[in-house]
Amino acid sequence: MDETEERTEQGTESEADRQRRIRFEAEKLGESMFSKETRDHLVRASTEMILAIDSMIPRDKIPEDVKKHFMAAQRETLLLFRSVLDAQINLCRDLEAKEQPPEAGLRKIELE
Repeated sequence: MDETEERTEQGTESEADRQRRIRFEAEKLGESMFSKETRDHLVRASTEMILAIDSMIPRDKIPEDVKKHFMAAQRETLLLFRSVLDAQINLCRDLEAKEQPPEAGLRKIELE
């Protein structure tokens, strides 16, 4: 059992640690389950869905508790998008780091 699992079981995991763990797990899940095209499509479709729901319900007609739930759902959806985008950015950075061509020209070779 690793340290994170121990802290979670003991209930001593801080909120920041919990958020980092959830974000990391969401990134791993997104990368393993969906292709890049699928992730891009999900982000676009979900964004449109949030905008449509937000615009179709007049704010003054929504009960206060529903507003709170809606805002929480909207926040969680945006955090999901952030995680997917962060995973994509990290993937791009990893690919860029691997694709660096060898330096042209003379190199000094150390001999022992």
